[in-house]
Amino acid sequence: MKSLAVGDDDSNKKAFLDMLIAEKDRANLSMLDIREEVDTFMFAGHDTTSSALGWTIWCLSTHQDFQQRAYEEMRGHVHTLVVEVEREEVGEDGTNSGRSGHHSTME
Repeated sequence: MKSLAVGDDDSNKKAFLDMLIAEKDRANLSMLDIREEVDTFMFAGHDTTSSALGWTIWCLSTHQDFQQRAYEEMRGHVHTLVVEVEREEVGEDGTNSGRSGHHSTME
């Protein structure tokens, strides 16, 4: 199976579940086996993500200096995103493109 880079458009790429079902007969997999494989991947992804987020929040809560630095960095990113959205909402000629009925600003 060829490897796809992110963003490649290939009509032959399949989702994990589709690949398992396609290999069902060749690999002698029952539908229960397929479900267990999918459950394992779903739980593993959820478990590692929740553990990482919980650990990060705990670390930030116990290290106020890092928490402040993270807050300031995220605030800068949010401000940048808001400015970009507002620029998209206002056309090049300075008129509102009508894409949104409200404007958000961050002081």
